[in-house]
Amino acid sequence: MAWYEELKCPYCDHKITIGNEDFDGDNEIDIECDNEECEREFTVVREWTPSFYVQEIVFYECEECGKEDRDDNMFRTSDNEHLCKSCYFKREIEKFR
Repeated sequence: MAWYEELKCPYCDHKITIGNEDFDGDNEIDIECDNEECEREFTVVREWTPSFYVQEIVFYECEECGKEDRDDNMFRTSDNEHLCKSCYFKREIEKFR
């Protein structure tokens, strides 16, 4: 569903614009047709379509201990060094001493 979707009332075919913010975290809402001649209530159901993509797994070596791990498990310092979680936090603790 697009950010704003134009739907039709199931009773009178009056066009209604629905935005994602109307759902308030749910996938179904009840709304009333804003056509003065109809004004009947109906349910709008939002469906999600999964999408898939592929990407490489990038590994980096910790510049302190040499442990190799995935990029999303490594910390990058302001000096553009890659550190494992353990070495990163050790270094951060040292800053307070």
